[in-house]
Amino acid sequence: MNTRIFLLFTLFIGSGIISACKKEMDNDPELERIIVGRGPEDIFLDENRILVSCDERREGQPVFAEIVALDPATKKTTVLTRKSEPESLRFHPHGFYLQTVGGKKSLYIVNHYKDDAQLNSVLVYEVKGDELHFQREYRHKLLISPNEICALPNGSFYFTNDMGSDDMIYEQLFNKHGGSLVHCDASGNCKYVDEKLAFPNGLELKGQQLYMATTRNNALFRYDIQPDGSLTNKYKLSSVNGMDNLRWSGNKLIVAVHPDEIAFVKHSTNEKSHSPSWIYSIDSETGQSNLIYKNGGYEISGGSTGLIYNGYLYISQVYGDYLLKVKM
Repeated sequence: MNTRIFLLFTLFIGSGIISACKKEMDNDPELERIIVGRGPEDIFLDENRILVSCDERREGQPVFAEIVALDPATKKTTVLTRKSEPESLRFHPHGFYLQTVGGKKSLYIVNHYKDDAQLNSVLVYEVKGDELHFQREYRHKLLISPNEICALPNGSFYFTNDMGSDDMIYEQLFNKHGGSLVHCDASGNCKYVDEKLAFPNGLELKGQQLYMATTRNNALFRYDIQPDGSLTNKYKLSSVNGMDNLRWSGNKLIVAVHPDEIAFVKHSTNEKSHSPSWIYSIDSETGQSNLIYKNGGYEISGGSTGLIYNGYLYISQVYGDYLLKVKM
């Protein structure tokens, strides 16, 4: 999740303090921390390994911006080597999505520049084992505040803008529904497909339906995808609030939730300040939700993605340097 959207929440949101008992992880066989690298915000299953999008987001910390592969069986991590990139490219990955396009395993990445004079972009790489081969970079004026991305087999993609401009103070105080959902075709022609959203966030795809989680809309939306990329039949599937990234487990959507936004703000500047992390399972047809993991931030703070694989729940986080592995 793009944490900039939270930095001014303290100006207008009342805090609901979430309490939880601390578990002694060293003695709990059902919990394990796996070090992967700083800022492991998003995770995605790639056959029998987990890809991790890492970027250190705290000021004053050493730069670490990489795509890391985790072997769940051995817990070995490998930084994927990037090939054939332009020398001018600045690499700061955020949300990402793996899709087979034209027979190639393609990784679509929301790229956040640290230099404010540069535009955000979407990067595409072909995944070949432990290498990422650069394919192209998409730039467009609608890449305003991109957060998450979802790619289709035809090479087109959707991304969420969590805000309507790069003026954070204005957006937080006067334009709370300034977020948008954008579709880009494979040639890079982009258009709005939904607007006036309160911090749209995670995206997922199944067949010809698109799912979008929002942080402050109290909504998980479902749409029908049309041939030109436009969306119809918008439907509010769930009213869970504070949602972050989405991933599939069968016909269930696994969504990470930030239940205490004030705690998340504090955690963004102080690693010792805990931010609760909840994970829900939501039925993609009925919208029925089930809380499958809950902690007050002692086990993992600011959880951003939940991924179920081989009987375990893996949870990523916006900050920190590890994934939490939880036995289901």
